[in-house]
Amino acid sequence: MKKVFLLLFLFWSVIAWGQEPYRIGYEDVLQVNFWQEPELNTVVRVDKLGNVSLPIVGELHAEGLTPTELSSEIVERISFYNPKISQATVLVTQYNSRVVYVLGQVLSPGAYGFESMPTLWEAILKAGGITAEGDMSRVVLIPGDARGGEIRQLDLATILSRGKLEEIPRLRPGDTVDVPRSAEISAGRAPTSSLLKGAEVFYVYGQVKNPGLYELGGNTDLLKAIILAGGPTPVADLSKVRVISPGEGNSTVLTYDLDKYSRQGTPGEVEIHARETIMVPLKGGGKATGKRVLSFIKQTLPIISVAITTYISIRLFRERN
Repeated sequence: MKKVFLLLFLFWSVIAWGQEPYRIGYEDVLQVNFWQEPELNTVVRVDKLGNVSLPIVGELHAEGLTPTELSSEIVERISFYNPKISQATVLVTQYNSRVVYVLGQVLSPGAYGFESMPTLWEAILKAGGITAEGDMSRVVLIPGDARGGEIRQLDLATILSRGKLEEIPRLRPGDTVDVPRSAEISAGRAPTSSLLKGAEVFYVYGQVKNPGLYELGGNTDLLKAIILAGGPTPVADLSKVRVISPGEGNSTVLTYDLDKYSRQGTPGEVEIHARETIMVPLKGGGKATGKRVLSFIKQTLPIISVAITTYISIRLFRERN
C-alpha cells in the first residue's frame, strides 16, 4: 500500500512540476487580498514599467513574478508597518499581457486574455464560435509580433473535419484572428448571435444544411444536434462524424459512425455538452471537385483585401478601447 501511495505522489509531483506557473505581465489586473486586514484589499493594474502600487506597501515590481512570489514580497514589505499581517493572496483577474483579438464572424468579437496561450480554434470558441455567416475555410491569422511573421490563411473546416487538431497553430500575445463572411450564405440560417448571447451553445459545422451555433437544450444528443442544423447534405460522410470537446490547454476528438448506427437500428445516444463542436465531413475525404476548386479559388483570391480590412478593424477596435 505504501508503494502505491508513493507512486501516486511521484505521479502528481511530475504533473505539477511540468506545469509552468503563470508569470505576471504588463497590464495584467490583480486582486490583492489581506486576510487579517480586509479593508486593505485592492485591485491594481500592472503599469508599463511592470510595477503595482499598493496601500501602505507603496510601489512593487510585479512583472515576471508568479502570484505566489508577489504575495511573499507584499507580506515581507507590509509586515514592517503592520506585523499582524502574515498572509496575502494575489489573483490575476485579467490576463491582459496575453491578449489576442478575435474579429469578424464570431458571436462576441473582441480582445480576450488567457492564462496559457490558446490555439486558434480555442480562441474562436472563447469568442462564442463562428456564426452561420462565417467562412471556416478562410480564417486569417495575423501575427501580433511586429518583428516578423507572415499573414496566414487557414482552412479550419478541413482541419477540423479530419480531426487533425495538432495542425491548428497556437497563438501568441497580440495575434489577431479574423473570420471572414462567407461568400455563399445559404437561405437557411442558424439562430442569430443576438438570440444566443449568454446561452450555453454547441457548434455544428461541415456538411449540414444550416451550419452554425445552437442553444444547448436538455438531453441534446449527436443525432438531434445534426437534425437541428437542418440535417446532413447529400455529400455528407456520416461514417466519420467528429465531436471536438474543449479542454484546458488541449481538446479531444472522438469519431462516430452514424451510418453504422443506422444499419444496426436505433443509434446509440451520444450526449452533446456546452461548447462542443460537431464536424460532419465531406464524402471522399474532403477532396474537391472541379466546381469546388473553382469556388475555392474565387474565395482565396481576396486574402490581401481581407488582411487590409482586418488591419483597419484592429485599429478601430483598439481606438475604441
